[in-house]
Amino acid sequence: MLAALCFVAQVHASGMRSGHVLVCEESRAGVVTVTESQYPQLLQLVRQGRATWAPSVLDSVTSHAMAEGKGIWRRLTPGALFEAAGTATPSAVMASIAMRESGRSGWYWPWTINHAGKSLYFDSKEEAVAAAQRLLQSGSTSFDVGLMQVNWRWNHERFTGLADAFEPLTNIRVADQIVQEHLRQTGSIGEAVGRYHSKTPSLKHRYLTAVNQQYMALARVPASSLDEACRSG
Repeated sequence: MLAALCFVAQVHASGMRSGHVLVCEESRAGVVTVTESQYPQLLQLVRQGRATWAPSVLDSVTSHAMAEGKGIWRRLTPGALFEAAGTATPSAVMASIAMRESGRSGWYWPWTINHAGKSLYFDSKEEAVAAAQRLLQSGSTSFDVGLMQVNWRWNHERFTGLADAFEPLTNIRVADQIVQEHLRQTGSIGEAVGRYHSKTPSLKHRYLTAVNQQYMALARVPASSLDEACRSG
């Protein structure tokens, strides 16, 4: 039964790691019970994208799985993470920016650095943080970090440190702040998105065109329900 899990329960307010869970049963999501002893295994399933908390809780384990497109999350939509994060900028716009910034193989990637025009993809947050630390030690401060590729030189004060900058939810929220600041200044979402990359007209236009292409591509991706995720699992 646990091998088929696609939806599990969050820790109760009492602190007991037990409760009801939703699992894939005959291609549908069904309810069973989780015990304290099963919790470590369930946590691993969440990180693998084979389960998620119910009621919905967007913790770091879940956000990492969503940002990496693990398991069931890859069968939903790229905008799901941004919807869950509650961005002020429309989730589809944010997802399109993310795909333009750190996209590879049809999904964005949170452990990404762009330095001197080259995108560097790492297998883990720890590897990405270590690489960014090496750049700083070498005297370089102009590089982009994380899922939304936020520039460190101009925005490092928005983070508590490099580890914080690579956290998907923090990275998304900072990027959302930047887009919203440009939106307030210009009154145009298109202009705000373009300025997220550059205020130089030619660079801004080229970037906005690329994001628009991502937006149109994502609009063609059908949203899936949990039952559909179960059927495709």
